[in-house]
Amino acid sequence: MDPVINLADVQAVSGDYHSMALTHDGKVFSWGYNGNGELGDGTRRNRLTPVAVLDLEDAISISTGYSHSMALTRDGKVFSWGANWDGQLGDGTRVHRSTPVAVPGLEDVISISAGGRHSLALTRDGKVFAWGCNENGQLGDGTSANRLTPVAVPGLDDVISISAGGNHSMALTRDGKVFAWGYNRYGQLGDGTSEENRLTPVAVLGLEDVISISAGRGHSMALTRDGNVFAWGYNGGGELGDGSRANRSSPVAVPGLEDVISISAGWGHSMALTCDGTVFTWGCNENGQLGDGSRANRLTPVAVPGLEDVISISAGSGNSMALTRDGKVFAWGYNEYGQLGDGTRRNRSTPVAVHDLEESDHGEDSEEESYSEQESYGEREEVCKYCNNIPKYSGRE
Repeated sequence: MDPVINLADVQAVSGDYHSMALTHDGKVFSWGYNGNGELGDGTRRNRLTPVAVLDLEDAISISTGYSHSMALTRDGKVFSWGANWDGQLGDGTRVHRSTPVAVPGLEDVISISAGGRHSLALTRDGKVFAWGCNENGQLGDGTSANRLTPVAVPGLDDVISISAGGNHSMALTRDGKVFAWGYNRYGQLGDGTSEENRLTPVAVLGLEDVISISAGRGHSMALTRDGNVFAWGYNGGGELGDGSRANRSSPVAVPGLEDVISISAGWGHSMALTCDGTVFTWGCNENGQLGDGSRANRLTPVAVPGLEDVISISAGSGNSMALTRDGKVFAWGYNEYGQLGDGTRRNRSTPVAVHDLEESDHGEDSEEESYSEQESYGEREEVCKYCNNIPKYSGRE
């Protein structure tokens, strides 16, 4: 199999029910739910194993949102596909796309992040652009108006990393400071408040020397230079990892972790990777997404057994993924739509290997037909009861 060099951008929210991988030669593969064309294979048929994304060359980064996907190519251009209810594809329409379309008006992009129903891009000069759903101010442009094409996020300079969450967004600046904007009912912006949304970026309190950020559905994470992890926001499933279920409106340290090099915030769970290649998880575990062989929620980090030499991690809605040094992809958790890529629809509470990409140009069809556009948004079940009161990426209560 071709060595995989990147899962769904490890600083972004993974797709709710689909997954992606990027190979060394710039090819992108996807699998799982496809009711809105988010797999990019020109169909709306679910896939139990990886299928090649059409009409993409020289991709260097990928990111998956709720029902849309993004890719960044070597020449700094951005492509997107899938659901487009609120303009999250950035092509000036609300038309769903089953193959990639270019996002106009962007140049020299170096990073991308797909959120719930909005998208972010970071340019080489440290500027952030956003488009799509803006009901909670997640685009950061000072309004709550949806945008069908990219708009600049004001008040940010020298940004080096971005992350789009369910209904909020984050940015990391070169001096190690973190900013957030959008939905804040559970304190996920980290500014010491809750309930009040922010239409422009605000500073996250009490953090220094941050080197990585990750925005989940209702919570946020940060990794500092000394290898420590902090989390804040919604904590109904224990996703903050501080031993409680209390929401936090400012960052709290995640205990029991050392020498962390990567983090990923999912729907109701969180992940961390240490320098020795060990993966830790915590939070909601109803579908086995923590990978510890149980379905018990964990309020503090637990190690994922059976994985060695992991170099990249990604947390989705009810599933998790890991990439090992030898180019193998492993997945575990919720698998109703084939998002684990193992050829089945069986949930897994421990890691299983994703089907070889070299054998997957056409993928294996799900026995289940894809839904219509309306059904694809309305009928998919919640994967964690602790997350039921968090808006489905729309701002609707």
